[in-house]
Amino acid sequence: MAPPASGSAARRGRTADFARVAGGVRWDRITRWALLALVAVLLLLYVNPVRSYFATTARAGEEKAKVQQLQAEHARLVQRRKALQTPGAVEVEARKQGYVKPGEKAFVVSGLSKDGK
Repeated sequence: MAPPASGSAARRGRTADFARVAGGVRWDRITRWALLALVAVLLLLYVNPVRSYFATTARAGEEKAKVQQLQAEHARLVQRRKALQTPGAVEVEARKQGYVKPGEKAFVVSGLSKDGK
């Protein structure tokens, strides 16, 4: 009489017998391939959302930088608006653009260097 089979060896024997059913079809291999195909399909379904997530994250960073730039420009413009509300500021800006008061004569001086010397 043969010695009693250990539990795991007996299970392996039954699994091997179960895997080979009529016609020699290896259902264990077919099951593995089916699971592998299912995992591959699931991975393919996740590719587009992941790509979209990274693209959105990159765009959000760009937009955040743009917002900071616009906030800095806004602060500069608010400061300039406050400066222009002083009594003499409008006159100074008008003279920079070449305006003169009624009755004044405008003179153009050419040939000076940019540093004023």
